[in-house]
Amino acid sequence: MGSLEGKKAIVAELVEKFNSSKTIVVVDYRGLTVAQATKLRKQLREADVDYTVYKNTLVKRAIDGTEYAAMADILEGPSAFAFSYDDARIEDERLVPLFNKYGLKGTFHINTDGWQERFDFFKRDNAEFVD
Repeated sequence: MGSLEGKKAIVAELVEKFNSSKTIVVVDYRGLTVAQATKLRKQLREADVDYTVYKNTLVKRAIDGTEYAAMADILEGPSAFAFSYDDARIEDERLVPLFNKYGLKGTFHINTDGWQERFDFFKRDNAEFVD
């Protein structure tokens, strides 16, 4: 997996991403082909979404003792993370159709004012996506 310094750098990167993001989606990407994963990454990049696969153990270290600690309970199997840093609802809403297109399931954590309204949108209009 790499050196201890490398792991520490990844944990520090994750802490920064969790602290600066407005929306975090944990995605179970099993079932995607390499071609689909590549196309999804490109589409998410175009939507200004940071989409990265991380080792669950490193994510658990990054969120330990934070407001995100409860997220550790869902980190099993392969996990990718979609981080959105803007506070514009329209950009976050673009995530759902992209994930639905690829048959992905995810768990949202919305870290912003108006989070309940935004979650209600995801749950109401995209029940097949939101766990």
